[in-house]
Formats: sequence, structure tokens, C-alpha cells
Amino acid sequence: MRRAARRTAVAIAASMALYACASGPASVSGEIRRAGLFAVAGKIIRDEPRLPQGKIFRPTRIQFVDETREVPAILGTTFGFEYVVSSSPWRPFARVRVVIANPPITNPTTGVTFSHSEFTFSAPNNRVIRAVYSFDEAWELAPGTWTISVFHEGNLLLSEQFNVISP
Repeated sequence: MRRAARRTAVAIAASMALYACASGPASVSGEIRRAGLFAVAGKIIRDEPRLPQGKIFRPTRIQFVDETREVPAILGTTFGFEYVVSSSPWRPFARVRVVIANPPITNPTTGVTFSHSEFTFSAPNNRVIRAVYSFDEAWELAPGTWTISVFHEGNLLLSEQFNVISP
């Protein structure tokens, strides 16, 4: 009986140690794999009032096209980067915030001027993810520096600058 109780106590202690490792501070890192232009098709649209367009567009197909930091200000152009977030093996996801900083743009429908947009989601551990922006409306075509950054718990993981130029 004492032996069984001892084994139970050891199993509970081991479980608590594993839980402490899994729930404690996680070391999260990120790596940009490729940055530049992408081709997208078949967008799924969802309302998102915090974004300049008032909607979030999620392509059903996306393909990397060209490694560059020079982006033409042309409708339909999609740019950004592919990246990987790595964290503890005990955590299959890391909560990240993607921030896109841009020259001021004004949505003519709402009259709201934006100089950045952001969204938060759970990034799968060690899987390629894309952070991209598409020029879907003429009023978004703002030449200048656009920066896409990825944060975890307020800490910058990744950042890339793109120079949007008039064609």
C-alpha cells in the first residue's frame, strides 16, 4: 500500500513539474524565410472594423513570386513575408500580434485615416506562416515605407521594411 502511495506521489510530482514547464515563461523566436511579392487567389472576406478596409481578406491560395523589398503601388499587388515561429514543444501555438505600419491612408467610405493595422492570432509552432498586405482599393496605394512586424507578448520577433513605389 505504501509503495502504491509513493508511486502516486511521484507521478503527481512529475505531472506538476511538467505542467510548470509547459505553463511557465516560454522562449519564443521567429525567422523570416522569404520576403517579397506574392500571388493570391480566392479570397475569403470577414468584417474587421480595426483594419483600414473594414474587412480582412484571407486568400485560399497564396504563392511566393519574387524576393524583393521594392513594391509597386498597383492594385492587386500583395507583399510581405513567410516566417516560422518556434516555441516550447509543450506549446503547439504561440499568440502573436502582426502590425503593419504604413504611410497615412484614408478610407473614403468611413473617413478614417490609418497609419497602421494589426491583428492577433495563434501561430502554429514550427510551421510556415505568411504576413502579407494586398492593395485591394485605390486609396491604399501610398508610396513610402511599409513595415510588417510580428510581436509575442510585447517583444518584437520579426520585422521587415518594404519600399512602396509609384509605377
